[in-house]
Amino acid sequence: MVPTILIAILALMAGTCLLYWKTCLSRPGDNPGLCRKESSQLRIATVNICGFGMLPSALTVADHLLAASLDMDIDILLIQEYRSVYKLSDNDFKALFGKQFPYVITSGEQAIASRCPIVSSEFTSFPGSPDSFASYQVKDTDGDTLNIFSVHLQTTGLHAMEKDGQSLRALATVLSGNDKVRESQAMTVRRKIEAIEGPAIVAGDFNSIPLSRPYRIVKGKSLADTYMEKGHGKGSTFRFLYDLLKIDYIMHSRHFECIDCVILNDYISDHRMIVSTLDKTEQ
Repeated sequence: MVPTILIAILALMAGTCLLYWKTCLSRPGDNPGLCRKESSQLRIATVNICGFGMLPSALTVADHLLAASLDMDIDILLIQEYRSVYKLSDNDFKALFGKQFPYVITSGEQAIASRCPIVSSEFTSFPGSPDSFASYQVKDTDGDTLNIFSVHLQTTGLHAMEKDGQSLRALATVLSGNDKVRESQAMTVRRKIEAIEGPAIVAGDFNSIPLSRPYRIVKGKSLADTYMEKGHGKGSTFRFLYDLLKIDYIMHSRHFECIDCVILNDYISDHRMIVSTLDKTEQ
């Protein structure tokens, strides 16, 4: 006879997997794509670009990224792992993107390309880690100041582990250990969010699934996840490891209403780009 405790554990695991699938990896309906953006709305995108190293030429990756950004009429593009393998120089990046995005800032592994004026920027490295977050203040079309955060929490190296043939059990152990590090990093980001006033957008690569503590810490009670609000269809953002992980996000404060959310099925990085359109709400 199977012990009752084992049945309970198996039932809990099955329920957790089902909850993850239904709420994080698959939303009802086909993805309708992006709606037509109004002049008052803000379209923001985030992508971990893997150092522009997923294709033989870094410039080819950059060209594809720029073409996708222009095609979707993106206002602000946030990039993580911009400089992880040093395949694209700052001068090349700024020369390419600066023609369409007047405001370009690169710092460490973070970069932003914006059509909105950037008033200030701050780059923060996490202690003992190559990962980081950047905060920007930008002016929208109404002249209002928006607080933008680009986040990259502790990297797990999932792609490398998968290529090395690591077992699912080993992967789970690594994920659990790194989540402890990410919890501390998430608290740093959360404190920064709580220290500011006004509209806030938080986006990037959390390296954590939506059921994890790092995700819940960053999101808190003040932010909404655009995929959970307006996403449709498959929601995984990491292309490897059986395509089962949603670890990239765009979140916003109550000052915005999410109009749409799209996750691109592209091939220029090991992460998929997320794009959301936001409209300011009456306060």
